[in-house]
Amino acid sequence: MQKQSAYMITAKGFTLIELLISVVIGMFLMAGVFTVYVNGRVVQDKTEVQTRLIDDARFAIDTISYDLRHAGLWGEMNAHHLIRGALGVSTTILPKTVGSNPMDPITDLEAPDCGPSWYTDLAVSLNASDNSNIFSSTCVGAGYVAGSDILVTKYASPTRLPAASLADNVVYVYSNSFQGELFTGKTAPTFLDAATVGANQQGFIHLLNTRVYFVNPDTETGDGYPSLHRLNLAAGPRLADVMLLPGVADLQIQYGVDTTGDGSVNTYLDPAPGLLSTTKAIQFWVMLRTKDDELLAGETQTISMAGQPAITYNGGPRRVVMSTVVKLRNRQTFSTQSGG
Repeated sequence: MQKQSAYMITAKGFTLIELLISVVIGMFLMAGVFTVYVNGRVVQDKTEVQTRLIDDARFAIDTISYDLRHAGLWGEMNAHHLIRGALGVSTTILPKTVGSNPMDPITDLEAPDCGPSWYTDLAVSLNASDNSNIFSSTCVGAGYVAGSDILVTKYASPTRLPAASLADNVVYVYSNSFQGELFTGKTAPTFLDAATVGANQQGFIHLLNTRVYFVNPDTETGDGYPSLHRLNLAAGPRLADVMLLPGVADLQIQYGVDTTGDGSVNTYLDPAPGLLSTTKAIQFWVMLRTKDDELLAGETQTISMAGQPAITYNGGPRRVVMSTVVKLRNRQTFSTQSGG
């Protein structure tokens, strides 16, 4: 019994002061771990936001680039002056179609239109504005961000369509290597030129694509969050306004111009009348921004596009700018274009 009492007397635990010191040290350690976690989470969130903006910018770049590469292609040819039914092309330049019947008339678009017979003006297969709305009509109207550029492309879809897939009030291009025709509806033309035989009689059907890219001040009506819109030629025929991508705050375009006649781009210039005849490429920029404020007060971001003066933003939404250069595959179709 005496040995057990001696052992119990010598055994000791933590004092209250030691426990308090341990708790305080633990709290400091936990505060450090929590701070590291919070800071890491903030960095991760910013990285995710940046990544989403970059992915969206790539989508816009790829979508617009596709249309630019195909602008001026009319199915099996790229000679707009041989497409019967196009604006300015004589109806007698090619034989009549579908037996003894002339082609269906190509009418103006349903309102809002961008101008009389505008979408049949195949000579203007590419056009762009410089910080302005190039359309005096209401086809873009109030849904346009002032100071941004507008881009127009026209071409026949590369996909050949079977006659069984044709629909009413849809505009198509029928063409081979020698001639072509615009038509609407379910009855495709047939070339009937007695002077040509064999393959010259055969054509292929393609959908006519007429597209207008512009920046709209809203994604949903009145929300103030800008977005990239595209007017598409649709059944009617009419222009259908499609919201392609939210967050696009600006679109800027420059023409890559051959000023020496050596066949290569010597300089990039803002869109202007007369430049398209010597334009070999298009460079364009898209700027995307977050919907919410991601930059803290005092945190700045400097943005520069298309040679314009740099703009420094203090706080507010985070922004990303991406650009690319697209070589024009069908440049010769722009030679008759007199506007910019």
